[in-house]
Amino acid sequence: MIKYLLILAFITGGFLGLPEAAYADSWACPTKAPEIKLSRVLGKTRLYRTKDINTLTHMHTDGAANRQGMYVNGLGGGKIGLEGQASFTVMQRGDQACIWLKGIDAKFFALPTIHIANNFPKGTCEYDAVMEHEKKHIRVLQDFHKEFAPKFKTALRRIASDIPAQGPFDAKSTERIQQDMNARINTGIQSFNDNIIPILEARQAQVDNPNEYARVEAQCKNWNKYVQ
Repeated sequence: MIKYLLILAFITGGFLGLPEAAYADSWACPTKAPEIKLSRVLGKTRLYRTKDINTLTHMHTDGAANRQGMYVNGLGGGKIGLEGQASFTVMQRGDQACIWLKGIDAKFFALPTIHIANNFPKGTCEYDAVMEHEKKHIRVLQDFHKEFAPKFKTALRRIASDIPAQGPFDAKSTERIQQDMNARINTGIQSFNDNIIPILEARQAQVDNPNEYARVEAQCKNWNKYVQ
């Protein structure tokens, strides 16, 4: 099984200038709650036949399995992660400014992939057995993605609520303060990521158990023919 988590956050800055008539008003930063959008993107499963058993074994175990007389016939999993844009609004009055988080527009994506060693010709019993097993990993990834998409949105709302508007402050500090706010968003996302990835790993590990390996192996008789 292969899996990754990517976190990509982008900063955009809007500028809102107060009209002259507003300068006489009291100077306070708005407290409007940021808008949180999250869409779930599930890609089609991609199949790769470009690597042999030894290459897949090194990819998965750095060669440790080879030294133990074990081989990796396939890998199933893929990329899963969050990408999006955090937007900020800056309001300036003279040499003073306020900045607040306007919203987060994000995508929670999963891009499933399967590798089957090119040692096994398509249509053979061994190919079909490996494919059946790797599809179980894909289902784990897909189910996890569906389950945790709403939890990601809840986490984004919580993260955003912990980032209040800043200011008034010296307008020269706007860029630095905006970067600090964005860093807090990334830190919150990273923390959520660190909490959920072990759950995915544990679920995938449950698929790779001795009984499952024995079941797959028992389906076919020519494993050694293709491993050599």
